Amino acid sequence: MAKNVNLETKASAMAKEILAVTQNNWVMAARELMAKAKEDPEVLQEIVGPLISDRIWQAIDRVIPINMGGGSLLTVVLSATEQRMLGDATKPDLENEIAFYTLHARKCIENIDWIRTVSAELEEGKTVREKFNEESIVAFREKFEKEWKGELRLESNEEPSKIRQLAVEAVQMNKGEWMLALQSLTQLVTTDAKVLYQLTAPVFYTMVWMLLSRVAEETIHLEPPLNYTLSSGWIFGDSTIADLKNESDLWEDSARCYLRKIKWLELILENVSEGGRVDENINGPKVKNLWKEACKTIG
Repeated sequence: MAKNVNLETKASAMAKEILAVTQNNWVMAARELMAKAKEDPEVLQEIVGPLISDRIWQAIDRVIPINMGGGSLLTVVLSATEQRMLGDATKPDLENEIAFYTLHARKCIENIDWIRTVSAELEEGKTVREKFNEESIVAFREKFEKEWKGELRLESNEEPSKIRQLAVEAVQMNKGEWMLALQSLTQLVTTDAKVLYQLTAPVFYTMVWMLLSRVAEETIHLEPPLNYTLSSGWIFGDSTIADLKNESDLWEDSARCYLRKIKWLELILENVSEGGRVDENINGPKVKNLWKEACKTIG
């Protein structure tokens, strides 16, 4: 019988050993595996390897929107249209793009407020599961949805991010050429387990459950309302205040990105004439300066 390659890796062997020590307690095993992976780049890359490139791409895009070549942001592809570039966009296109990002920003901020509301109900060191059962968390969520105002605002200031700092340095070092910046950032993060973990934290546990499932040859129950996974892949019901703080930070990072793009597009919209295209009204340097202005405005 052919061997399963997935079970021959260092990460798989470690996962199997940890499961045995924890008597097949997946939650304890996942936390222990996370602690070990943060100190071992080889193990970490075996766990999150397939998603590293996507996370690096996203890190660059949050610093400067990825364009289609030539170094101009006029070649950024819009998300709410069929592969139309920013330079070809008209006012209606920009309005659709703003609506697209507004929808996503609102969802992010709703998640932030929900996580903070749940966290406020917990005692230090206690989990969501110890405070709520399936019925009470559903009722609590319904109450939250009735009271949530849906405002597009972030109350806290942005905290320094090592990944953002490295992404900015990579872009600056390569004079705004995002393809070269991607290569530079990849070299910077893949040799440092702690930095790589910061980059891949939003997807780490999602990959860990898959690894534990292969090793244990069984599946874990991840159905709502208490067993669903957070954006990091961690289980909602087993979350403490610290876990929920990490979750809130992840959503806040996304929200800031969307709000900056909304502000950027609004500034561009102000400079476009009726019936005209963006590149007929604004040149590349101006679009880049408007991006910088948007980043300063959304602090």
